Amino acid sequence: MAPSLARNVLAPKRRYSARAALPLAVAFAIITATGGATPSSGAKPTRQTPGVTAVRVLESEPRSTRSSAAPAPVRIAAAGDIACESPYTVTRFTCRHGATARLISSRSVDAVLPLGDTQYASGQRTDYESSYAPTWGVFKGRTYPVIGNHEYGDPDARGFLSYFGARVPTRRVWYASNLGAWRVYVLNSNCNQVSCAAQVRWLKKDLVAHPRRCSLAAMHHPRFSSGEHGDSQWAAQFWPALDAHQVDLVLAGHDHDYERFAPRHSSGAIAANGLRSFVVGTGGKSLYSFTTVEAGSRFRYARRAGVLFLSLRHRSYTWRYRTTNGTVLDSGSANCLR
Repeated sequence: MAPSLARNVLAPKRRYSARAALPLAVAFAIITATGGATPSSGAKPTRQTPGVTAVRVLESEPRSTRSSAAPAPVRIAAAGDIACESPYTVTRFTCRHGATARLISSRSVDAVLPLGDTQYASGQRTDYESSYAPTWGVFKGRTYPVIGNHEYGDPDARGFLSYFGARVPTRRVWYASNLGAWRVYVLNSNCNQVSCAAQVRWLKKDLVAHPRRCSLAAMHHPRFSSGEHGDSQWAAQFWPALDAHQVDLVLAGHDHDYERFAPRHSSGAIAANGLRSFVVGTGGKSLYSFTTVEAGSRFRYARRAGVLFLSLRHRSYTWRYRTTNGTVLDSGSANCLR
């Protein structure tokens, strides 16, 4: 059943002083699916059918800071929890990895971030070849793979490492890359498989060595989530370092839904200079229902697979979440913190 959408309620625009210290929201929309609940209700959506509960904040455009010497924006497509194992049956809510791949193909993107659990059920090389390769595999040459927990279903993630090959520069599967003006950190949040303490030490050193104005971190497990898995203590180990160096964006999957949070510090406190995080577990495998609404949740959706599209600019960024039918459900923009 298609979600029933409440009427959008737009707040009137107001003029604010340029001296204002915090970015101000200019519009709100509440979208509630049948069986869902708004954050104010405290109720939990039903688990029988994936649902949607959303509070959307449309943010003001960032100030223009681009000069003629600024690098061109880098366009990224990101989602996790992607490909069913063969044989599989495509339904409205499951095995939609072909549809999300077509969505990416319909846009002009420079890089693809698959946010872990790329191939179900256990990341076998044969499953990659039969399911992931014909769909998301067409972007392999511009993919920056993130490893999830399902990849370790094959001992030592052999299928994942074998399939992606040189696209993964280290067997520990944590690394950093420069994309345009941005530094992008791909982290391995499977702290039961690798040493996250060693990873944090590496991360701190690289953050100091590359004090870029804008940066992004991607991992599989979310630090904050209103989904079925909820907050990850493994992901929490990275946040103090990311927070201290004012990393702008953190992307994750694991929960099979889309959720955007207000900027938050590693303590969980909502603050304008905190890390803005997204959960994008809508790559195609299946969809989950939301459970307890996490503080700071600004938009939640779990009725259709989709992809987060980012435009990483010289000193700012924009985001758009598109579903497989091309609809943009969530969008916004912000300046980098440094």
